[in-house]
Amino acid sequence: MKTVTKSTRAPRMGKMIYCPKCATVHRVFHFSWSALICHDCGSLIDKYEYLLDKPTHIEKPNRPVYSLVFDRNYCQCVLEFSEVVLQPRGYYLDEVDASGSRQVWHYMPIDKRDYDDAEDLPLHVWDDFMLWVWDQFKKNPDDFSVCRRMIDPGLGIMLPEDFQLIEQGSLPDGCFKIADKQQTNNHD
Repeated sequence: MKTVTKSTRAPRMGKMIYCPKCATVHRVFHFSWSALICHDCGSLIDKYEYLLDKPTHIEKPNRPVYSLVFDRNYCQCVLEFSEVVLQPRGYYLDEVDASGSRQVWHYMPIDKRDYDDAEDLPLHVWDDFMLWVWDQFKKNPDDFSVCRRMIDPGLGIMLPEDFQLIEQGSLPDGCFKIADKQQTNNHD
């Protein structure tokens, strides 16, 4: 495996480097630093330990993958981004769940279709998606009902703030109240 050396340079569009502990990809635009904290595993990695090739020997972390959680009303935007930007790079975004106005998309190699083959949505792809959304709609992430790069929230697409809503007696997006047994019996 090639690692960063003293002669490694970054082109104008940046260079992809990989964490040697978790294989997460990072895009850097220069090498005038001595160490970086990996965004995913949190390890402080020396510059010369970062890998230049995607490692195949590092096991995938035992956790759900970082996914795109986006406003369901704009799914066509995600599909177009996937087709125009990601497919030429050998990847696509696969819709894996939808609830209310929320949709979860996994970042997948083009030749894979199984949930277990999903990879973490790289930060550079997230950045490219944000630029794509701005170009298409002139909107920032806060202008959508949801627009996040986060660990797959699971079935029902429950976000951290949804649990606070439930504690306050409100219902999160995509949820509905189930009538209690007494109310149901009164209607029979």
